[in-house]
Amino acid sequence: MRKPKHVDPRQGNLFDPPGQQQDSQPAQQTEVQFDPDALDDGEVIARLPGANLARAEALCDQVVTRQLADTAVPALEELWDRFRGFGINKPFREQLAVLKALAKIETERSGIAVRRIVEDPDLSAALLPHALEAAVACRIRFALRHVEQWLEDEQPVVRALAFTLAQWAAPPARILESGRNDPDLSVRKAALITMGKLGHVTARPALLTLLGSSPNGETVRALATVADDEVIVRLGRCADEHESLRPIILEELRAMDDPRATAIARRIERL
Repeated sequence: MRKPKHVDPRQGNLFDPPGQQQDSQPAQQTEVQFDPDALDDGEVIARLPGANLARAEALCDQVVTRQLADTAVPALEELWDRFRGFGINKPFREQLAVLKALAKIETERSGIAVRRIVEDPDLSAALLPHALEAAVACRIRFALRHVEQWLEDEQPVVRALAFTLAQWAAPPARILESGRNDPDLSVRKAALITMGKLGHVTARPALLTLLGSSPNGETVRALATVADDEVIVRLGRCADEHESLRPIILEELRAMDDPRATAIARRIERL
């Protein structure tokens, strides 16, 4: 990775608030002159590494809106590295903007960048949930040892995200079963959904209960993996009641190669 050309805030004036860019012009005058929509793609990327707060968020949004994808990843990494070691108690908005952009890019190169961020031993506990959320969006396959470490985290949101990531880490059944006894509901749900996606039929009854209480696309996908006749019927009823879920239910029913699923899918198509 090329070295950033800006001044690292860790080596600047210790009396300057971290995360703020020094500027010789008045802030109001500078921001009035800044119009991200007026920049070409190259300028957006070039300005990312040294951007201050107001500009960093706007430029990251431009990366996503313009679909600059991999061409912007090195600049996003440079912006992230400016704040490496900060955000200990509360994430900086610049850091969150970078993670959000990398998550929405969803390419192999952005996934590599997110992996580097997540596996950095200096990543703060405050940033870990946001980094893992980006990792889920990028569908990163972590070593099981990393996932097991996060499953023991004191933050429920980290444990829930770890169970989601576990679907790509091939964990033993005992690890997934442990999640069903977690004191936090979000963690139990994440463990159940991953169990379903990995084909553990023991999760089917609880997933059906979850479909009735709080249906969503992930629950539908998990149930479709362990589907039986009852699941097929219940998915059809769910489509009747929740129009927003019909496309994904149709997709899953069509993929089952089952006569009953096919018949229910055809009925849903007429709704």
